[in-house]
Amino acid sequence: MSPACKFRLVPRGARRPVGATSRASAGILRAEVEDQGLSQSQVGVMLGRSQQHVSNLLSGNRSITVDELIELCDALGLDWLEGVMRPAIAT
Repeated sequence: MSPACKFRLVPRGARRPVGATSRASAGILRAEVEDQGLSQSQVGVMLGRSQQHVSNLLSGNRSITVDELIELCDALGLDWLEGVMRPAIAT
């Protein structure tokens, strides 16, 4: 890896460490799910994913991809940029 490159490649299928922004985003999304009175199973049905997958996302145990973030925000009626990313980056 060159000194100017701050990214390292992770082999396909390897677990990547969960970053601070993903953890902060998960906290914001988890709070919104709770505020709306939804269960993880209900959110899973909305997304076509398992309850376990939703649990891993909302607990911060798994990094949230941009696609998953947008899907989840759309399902919850949130603006992904203003409602989640800006506050997550600010923390």
